[in-house]
Amino acid sequence: MTTDIIIQSKCIPPSPSNHCISRATLMRTLKKSLDHTCTLIHSGAGYGKTTILTQFLHAQSSKFSWYSVSEEDDNILPFLRHLFFSITRIVPGFGQEFDAWNQLSRFPKIEELNRWFKLFVNSLCAIEGPILIVIDDYHLVDHEFHINYVMEKIIEFSPSFMYINQ
Repeated sequence: MTTDIIIQSKCIPPSPSNHCISRATLMRTLKKSLDHTCTLIHSGAGYGKTTILTQFLHAQSSKFSWYSVSEEDDNILPFLRHLFFSITRIVPGFGQEFDAWNQLSRFPKIEELNRWFKLFVNSLCAIEGPILIVIDDYHLVDHEFHINYVMEKIIEFSPSFMYINQ
C-alpha cells in the first residue's frame, strides 16, 4: 500500500539560496514570532515564503523539523506519518509509544483523533529543549477535517517551547 511509504525528501528542508535579497525586517518579525506557539505565513504563490523561512531557520541555532505537504497528503494517515518522520529525523525515538501505523483507521472517529493528538502532544513534551516544527504548504490540506482537527488540538495543547509554522 502506497500510504505506508514515506517520501523522505518531503522532510528535508531546502537549502537557503545564496542569491536572495536580505530582508532584515522580515527576519526580525520571524524572530518575534517565536514568542507564539503557532505562526502562519501567508501570501500568494511565488512570493518567497519558503525562501525566507529557510533563510531564517538556517540562521537560528534551534532544532527544527521540516515537512513539505503535497496534494497526496490530504488524508490523515500520510499526513501524520510524514509529520512524525520529520520530527524523528531530528529527535530520534520521537513518538515510540504511538501504536503501529497499520492499526490506524483511514477514516478515524473523533475518539481515535483525540487519542492521536494526545499521544503526539505527550511525545512533544518528552523532547528536551525548544523545537520548531515547519509544515510547508499546509494550505494543500486546508479542507481535510481530520488533519485540521488534530492540528488545532496539537497547537492548543503544545508545550510552551514548541513552535509550529504553517
